[in-house]
Amino acid sequence: MKTGMTICSVLLVAAVMTGCAHASAIKDSGENRAVQESTKSIENKTKEPVQEIALDHLKINVSGNWEVKKGLDSAAFSIKGNPIGIIEGLAYSDSVEALVPNQSVITDKQKLDQLPFEAYQVTVVSDAVQSETKKETHIFLFLESKKAVYDLRFEASAVDEQTLLQIVHSAVME
Repeated sequence: MKTGMTICSVLLVAAVMTGCAHASAIKDSGENRAVQESTKSIENKTKEPVQEIALDHLKINVSGNWEVKKGLDSAAFSIKGNPIGIIEGLAYSDSVEALVPNQSVITDKQKLDQLPFEAYQVTVVSDAVQSETKKETHIFLFLESKKAVYDLRFEASAVDEQTLLQIVHSAVME
């Protein structure tokens, strides 16, 4: 099981690294000014630089100190070469339970408010028989008008909840 999970992790990193690497040009529109203001707001709160990640239907801001590898409608995040999380577009579903990875059990689920789209913060633990139990935090962003769902997930011990919520509140639909 560990070998299979390791191979899957390597393949996921390879897929992200070989994906689309171009960033969208920013146009001077009201929405983009809001993103820039949101970026400044995060910089002021955290006192650290931020970087914008543009996906097919969503833009988010993450720490400028993180390494980011862009892929096809995805991005992998790491700190000093150690993977900490990823955001990726998923096939649309109207159920959180249908989006949870195989062999995972939901231990906590809460709806996030004050966002322009439906979002849930979900904590899962792996339920694999022959592997270490792994705890992850997923934030599922449902962009119903785009028929898209994004999964922002991190190792639970790698990123604190405040940072996750800052990322989610910086999100703007494209």
